[in-house]
Amino acid sequence: MFRHLLPQQLHLRMFLYMALAFTVTIYIFSYILTRQLTNNAVTEIDRLTLQRIAQVKDNTDYTLRKLKLYSVRIFRDQNVNNWMTSSEVDYWVFKPMELSLTDYLGIEPFIQSVYVINPGINRIYASDKGFTHLTDEENKEILEQVRSEKSHNLNLQNYEVQGKSYLLLVVRDVIDRGENNSKLAVLLDKEKLQQYILQMNKQIANDVFILNEEGELMLGNISDEMLKQVRTFRLDGNLGKTHFSVDGKEWSLRYQTLSISGWKIFHLTSLETLNQSVSITRWTILLCFSLLVLIIWALLYWYSRTNIRPIGTMLQAIQARIGQPYVPSNTVETTVSITTGIESLINKVEQMNRSIKDSKSLIKEERLRQWILNGPLSEGYRKEWLQEIPVLAAVSIRLAVLRIRFYAAFCDKYDFPSRKLMKYAMSNIANEVMRQYSLTGEAVDIGIDHIVLIFPDTKEEKIDAMLQEIKSNIDQWLHIGVVAAVSDPKASDEALLQSYELVVEASMLNFIDGHDCVYSESDLKQFENRLNYLDEDVIKELVASVRIGNLLAVKGYLDQLAGDMKGMTYSECKMQLVHLIYELMKSFNKLNTVKGMEGIEHTLNQFHYLHEAFHWIETFLHQIVDDLKQRSTNNRKEEIVTEAVHYIRKNLHNPILSVDSIADHTSVSVSYLRAVFREWMDCPISDFITNQRLDRVKELLLNTDLTVAEVAEQAGFQTKSHFFTTFKKVFGTTPIQFRQQQKIK
Repeated sequence: MFRHLLPQQLHLRMFLYMALAFTVTIYIFSYILTRQLTNNAVTEIDRLTLQRIAQVKDNTDYTLRKLKLYSVRIFRDQNVNNWMTSSEVDYWVFKPMELSLTDYLGIEPFIQSVYVINPGINRIYASDKGFTHLTDEENKEILEQVRSEKSHNLNLQNYEVQGKSYLLLVVRDVIDRGENNSKLAVLLDKEKLQQYILQMNKQIANDVFILNEEGELMLGNISDEMLKQVRTFRLDGNLGKTHFSVDGKEWSLRYQTLSISGWKIFHLTSLETLNQSVSITRWTILLCFSLLVLIIWALLYWYSRTNIRPIGTMLQAIQARIGQPYVPSNTVETTVSITTGIESLINKVEQMNRSIKDSKSLIKEERLRQWILNGPLSEGYRKEWLQEIPVLAAVSIRLAVLRIRFYAAFCDKYDFPSRKLMKYAMSNIANEVMRQYSLTGEAVDIGIDHIVLIFPDTKEEKIDAMLQEIKSNIDQWLHIGVVAAVSDPKASDEALLQSYELVVEASMLNFIDGHDCVYSESDLKQFENRLNYLDEDVIKELVASVRIGNLLAVKGYLDQLAGDMKGMTYSECKMQLVHLIYELMKSFNKLNTVKGMEGIEHTLNQFHYLHEAFHWIETFLHQIVDDLKQRSTNNRKEEIVTEAVHYIRKNLHNPILSVDSIADHTSVSVSYLRAVFREWMDCPISDFITNQRLDRVKELLLNTDLTVAEVAEQAGFQTKSHFFTTFKKVFGTTPIQFRQQQKIK
């Protein structure tokens, strides 16, 4: 039904679909945004309120504490105290007091005036009026306030003078003398306090006020009706929040208790004002989004007319060409068919291009391999390949090998396809660096653990710098360490196989010397006319040194063997290492440890340098020396313990049998005998002697009719009391009772 309501033109239908989608999305987004803004506004106002209350609390606590301490300081001032305790009117006592008060009032701006009361001379001194009698009418109100029950020491209370409100702070002596107590009354300027603590002034209305514990307004301005409403609340805790309504207006009230006086700070927020601000913001956002929707509609219509209308026209033309009527419902399927056909054609063209490029790359790599491995090229091949391999035009060339340093770990980390990709990346890096050095070179993956570079001959310094930069870039970008070796200059028309094999062998020298350099063919000349086998006599001496535990000699022989191997090529060195490890394993019956020759070769593949392999061999031989020493030590300990036990049992009847005599018999020290005996028997030797004697006592009590004294003597106990004490401690009964109990059983 709705399909007939849609316009026939494709671009108009697409415009309606997109306009509807954009409109719904934008209005949903605007709804979420306005709600989030409202929540953020409430949260922000709440945060600012808490911040304002905390600031007022800190200011109030600090100011009131300072004023109380300052009032106590005035009260304890020597000049003021002298006048308050004076029993007569004395000008020389009064004058210093007046000067001190003047100094104090000049320092503290919050103090309006100070009243010093001396009942002893019936005088009261006011800083703004001077001397008066206590009985004067003008002092009646201040005296009543000072003597009231609320005027505790250092307690603040409201006080009005000529219609102006102040805070009154009374300081009195700690010792209560009744009406004769001297007192100090400090009148605080409430307006200045409000301006400083609450940031109040006459032009700006304030929403913060402070009530004392009785609900009296101490600081701030609030209507009487609002104050009555606040007093009705039950405010639990030091910090809280509540809502209430007055005259149809909603208010939010936050409060916090002061730490110094028990007063509470209140902060009023009009929710009506907040809601009005939020509503204005919400409607502003909605209007802006509505304007945005209209702009998007206009842009969508323009886009549909300029971009989609030609497609609709094309679809109509295609259907007209094939003799089909234009059906709006099938235009999407037609568009999909056209798009699919175009994409299929593009994919086939791209696939064809990739196939051609890949085949060219494979052909080029195969030709480079043939050039390196199969000898010199014929003149026909050189001319045919020259366009693809420009380095063939060079008169003199060089070969370089980039060998992956830790290839065993490299194989464990990457599978075969990944290894091919990594070596392909190494080739790309090498080609890029050669181009930077203005060399027309080629990189080819020969296989196994390296790639080969072919480039025109140039200066040695330039080649060395280029190969070092290639190594650095491969390590930086691929995290692969490589060893570089370069050949001597070769004519481009001569065979390269022998030079290639020599360069590969030169790259293996890194295993022997561990240097981070670019190796060359000339580095192999140092191995000419050198022995390629190890001295068997040195190996035999090494085995003998291990057997006798001479670690210094072991170290010397290993260093000698390592020095001999440094004069061999990599393949000879690897073969002699396998031979050396096999002989050592066989000599000490450790072949099962490495699982034969294959295990030895697998173990050697884990080492990156020759010195690492010899370090492993040295550690292995040290373990064998320790094992041999441990076996010898354990055999000797067992002999000592066996001899000691035999001697104890043979001389058990001897009452003077001691650890010293046993140590003399076994020819060891007493401390060593105690340690070895405890290690092997899990008990001290003295406890073993006692247990053996008690076993002899049990045997004699059960199998003979000897008296208890005779049994103790034959068991080697020196005294009868010692025998009875030891027996009862172990068996819980006397020897006689033990014999009777066993006979009954």
